[in-house]
Amino acid sequence: MKLKIIVIFDDGSKMEATPKKVEVVRSNGKNLAHFKHVENNPLMIFHIYVPTQEEPTTVPLPLEKEIIKRLSDVNKYKNSADELILQAKTKMSLPSVKCHYCGSVATNEYEGKKVCSNCASMLSKYGENSREFMGYLRTKLMNQWRLI
Repeated sequence: MKLKIIVIFDDGSKMEATPKKVEVVRSNGKNLAHFKHVENNPLMIFHIYVPTQEEPTTVPLPLEKEIIKRLSDVNKYKNSADELILQAKTKMSLPSVKCHYCGSVATNEYEGKKVCSNCASMLSKYGENSREFMGYLRTKLMNQWRLI
């Protein structure tokens, strides 16, 4: 399917354009071909959706999975942001306390020991002598040494 658009400006001048097909999506029970055209001078962007008999080229995730995925992404960003904010606050308030296990900036406490939030999370899940925590700590320390 090819598409041609004609733009008529207020001054009566005309411009013809041939948008490119980007994808076919399903919306409201219909298949729609998505066309896009970008013009730099003057700056114009057109998105056109035309009903079609073609099969969709992109299939959205089921709504429940999409919500879970987005919530997971939001929580990852939130946890990273919280960690960075806490590290900045801790570094600003000298003297800084180091994590008992890995040497990062300590922001939490676990069984009387000052620990960073990542170690605290792993410790609360698995415990101090667990294989999972030891594996996590070994990997974290090796990565820290690689960065130096």
